[in-house]
Amino acid sequence: MSGYDLVIRGGSVANAAGHGPTGALDVGIADGSIVAGGEGIEPAGAPVIDATGDHVLPGLIDPHVHVCGHFGQWIGNRMLARAGVTSALDMAGDPTDLLAALPGHGCGLTVGVVVPIVPGMTVPDRDPSEAVLTELLERSLEQGALGLKALGGHYPITPAALDRVIDLCERYGAYCAVHAGTTETGSDVSGLEELVAISAGRRLQVAHVNSYCRGQIDDPVVEAGRAVTALRGAPALQAESYLAIVNGAHAKCVDGVVESNVVKTCLRLGGYGPERAEMERAVADGWAQIHATDEDGVRLVGPEEGLAAFRAHDSDVGVSFAVNPPAAALGVALSRHADRSFVVGGIGSDGGSFPRNTTLKQGLALVGAGSLSLAELVEKQSRYPAQMLGLVDKGRVDVDFDADLVVATRDGEARVVVAGGRVVVEDGRVVDGTGGALLCGERGTGAAGAAGVTATVSHR
Repeated sequence: MSGYDLVIRGGSVANAAGHGPTGALDVGIADGSIVAGGEGIEPAGAPVIDATGDHVLPGLIDPHVHVCGHFGQWIGNRMLARAGVTSALDMAGDPTDLLAALPGHGCGLTVGVVVPIVPGMTVPDRDPSEAVLTELLERSLEQGALGLKALGGHYPITPAALDRVIDLCERYGAYCAVHAGTTETGSDVSGLEELVAISAGRRLQVAHVNSYCRGQIDDPVVEAGRAVTALRGAPALQAESYLAIVNGAHAKCVDGVVESNVVKTCLRLGGYGPERAEMERAVADGWAQIHATDEDGVRLVGPEEGLAAFRAHDSDVGVSFAVNPPAAALGVALSRHADRSFVVGGIGSDGGSFPRNTTLKQGLALVGAGSLSLAELVEKQSRYPAQMLGLVDKGRVDVDFDADLVVATRDGEARVVVAGGRVVVEDGRVVDGTGGALLCGERGTGAAGAAGVTATVSHR
């Protein structure tokens, strides 16, 4: 075939086992799709990316990010693109805000969003009625969201309300995501076990499983074993975890006390109280790391700069704590069923505009250590998340699939990222930060069209 828009030459193509070709292959791209794969593709005048010595992988599909609304910011799209991500789910965002950001700041990504259930913000209290939740879901779907998310450890609702959320999303065919924990349990392994019981065979996404294994109840490795055991008995649940040591949340204080329960827990793990003065002390000691934003993205800053930013923004800033035990994270990520499939199928980042977009780098380190095969890494960071989100044309380097690709160095740097056939990252720098598509249900296509954004309909 002639008439390629782009050819990637000389790289080592990898796919999940049984889902596409592997080996030293050239890839031909036209009109946003992969149209040819094989050896010795003639570019016929098309630009050529030399991938010799590098991996050519499906673009990462991150099922847990924050890039819009109250919990994220658009610069997270740039951070994701530089990390090799080409599709993502914002796990507590605002579809109107996302649609406003994508044309100028989308970096070619395909992004969906679930709307958070936050007492006092999106619902009136911790026990919202079915009528209240129905109104929120109806409005969210029309605005372009995929569904709803219960924010458990941060802003808990009652177990009965969580059951109503899951049931409502099930009846509507809407996406349901849950950060474990309710008014009766915390953001810990007991909250996860409660979620498994409440879910009762219904389908939902369990957020960041490793984050419930921080040693709040028992040794973190023991907690990871409990989490895996609970999920083994709940095959309808779709779970993801992340590998970064740091978590990420908001430092906002209300009436002199930290608002987020998760941040309160992180402070307690470091020996600090929940009061604003204790947060300032934790920042000054380096236990809490404040987020600072510049043109390159969000970064963690030292105590002096962090304390100044915390005060200048009246506590309304991002904050991270190094509270994720690596042994627990690895135990969760690598756990398997008897048939060798993964108990926790996906690797996400809980990143975006939180500075922990480390899936590719840490994932390839696991490959180098022999803990995962390259095909298994692609399964966890691309193919399985594509299934979760209903992205039937993504997650695979193969003819007739979307041209979402990452050319990755052996040490995990995303050297070139192609999204929808466009080069958006080159030599690790964003070279095209515009455009993007909204991942939505059929009801959201009208909102996407009104905003001038391409709609990609989820086929879950």
